[in-house]
Amino acid sequence: TEYLHFIIHDITERKIAQDRIIRSLYEKENLLKEIFHRTNNNMLLIQSMLLLQSAGHPHMPLAEFVDIMRQRIDAMSLVHKKLYASKNLSRIDLGDYLSDLTARILEICRAADRGINISMNLRPIPVLFDTVVPVGLVVHELLTNAVRFAFPEKEGGEIKISLSGDETGSIELRVSDNGSGFPGDFNIQRLSTVGLPMVFSMVKEQLKGTISVTSEKGIDYTIRFKDDLYQERV
Repeated sequence: TEYLHFIIHDITERKIAQDRIIRSLYEKENLLKEIFHRTNNNMLLIQSMLLLQSAGHPHMPLAEFVDIMRQRIDAMSLVHKKLYASKNLSRIDLGDYLSDLTARILEICRAADRGINISMNLRPIPVLFDTVVPVGLVVHELLTNAVRFAFPEKEGGEIKISLSGDETGSIELRVSDNGSGFPGDFNIQRLSTVGLPMVFSMVKEQLKGTISVTSEKGIDYTIRFKDDLYQERV
């Protein structure tokens, strides 16, 4: 009886160990597939940005072209750093990510040297990786434009960025400034630049959200979207 119990116990432990190995291999396979998916998507996105930037500014100096693309890729790279520093390989705290991204952009653009202040009200909202990347690129373009172009006639100004959500799962992102605003004859459809059309395209195509713009005392962008387009894969 004791020998039979030993055999049954040994077989049970082997079965448990075997199940663990199979589960571990399955998880690693899924992780490799997810890494490929993310890398492939990011490469396609970078390729699209390169083509758009090149077509929109065919005579832009190479150094300026490279700097613009480097900053956009840096915004995407920060997503990966946040993701792999967290315990969850699918979700990132969007508020925390945008806080770090904003600090990077202001440092690169030397906003403090120009007397530009930033006001942040970013709620901690966990969202999927696929959502964070387009949001990061949108915020990068809006903040960079605000720092570079919103205050041409005066020293200093204020930029505000806020992030909030409600019980329905709707997320609202606002980026505004108290600068000079758009000229009276401004038309987003006629822009020859790449940045703002890319922002509108990403909100509508990548996030399936809405974006509204007002230009009374500066410029105010309000973006609404939901984190329900993708599934948690890892």
